[in-house]
Amino acid sequence: MRRSAFLATALAIAFSLNASAQTYDDVVAALAAKSPFIFLGTTGIGTSIHVEMIFRGADTIGPFTNQDVLILRPPGAQTRHAIFFVTPVNYGKLMTAREDGELAPLENLRTFSDALARADRAASDKKLSELLASAETVVVARVARTVDLMADWRMSEHDPRWSVAALEIVRTLKSEPRTNNVAFARSDDVRWFRSPKLHPGDEAIFLLRHDNGNLLRNARTPSVEGYILIDPADFRPLSEEQRIVTLLH
Repeated sequence: MRRSAFLATALAIAFSLNASAQTYDDVVAALAAKSPFIFLGTTGIGTSIHVEMIFRGADTIGPFTNQDVLILRPPGAQTRHAIFFVTPVNYGKLMTAREDGELAPLENLRTFSDALARADRAASDKKLSELLASAETVVVARVARTVDLMADWRMSEHDPRWSVAALEIVRTLKSEPRTNNVAFARSDDVRWFRSPKLHPGDEAIFLLRHDNGNLLRNARTPSVEGYILIDPADFRPLSEEQRIVTLLH
């Protein structure tokens, strides 16, 4: 971890000295790759850093603008004013975080914001491309009806409570589907609450993977064969169709 922080900081320093052939976008993307919290700040007393402007993490980690956070910085770090890339490690009266890297702020902070947005889009496209590649079929479809599968009498606390949705295929974006049956977990248990809950009339883009009997093995109707939908990333809004078509091609 500490070695990564040194490397990330070295990248930023190399760029600021024009000693690296990397573009500004390359440097920002490398620093931002694993840092959930990115902000402009000024060092204070000890290890505290005053947060002046947040670029990433306000909605997921907290609105720490105009507050102090404690940053575990690499030995010898002396920068007083910078864009900090950090990973939170503890929450209390003050948030404590590990520094992943830092970058000298440009006069126009919009330049950094735009570079970060491009890095985020590229990372998001890469992740979606991987999901599309691993999906057996990708379809635009409407849920026609759903049927609850009878659970085994030995239902556990974390049982998914499987249901099967019959899809009406509107368009096929990748590979013709072998069936229009899709199993999903209707349980709100902590293990399953993020999985998509399908209802008649729902229309979306489905990235489908075949179950092969692995997750449905506890259902009382083992003859049901179909796709499985448990990852929210496999259930996409219709507004993403053009983006998905572009990535597929």
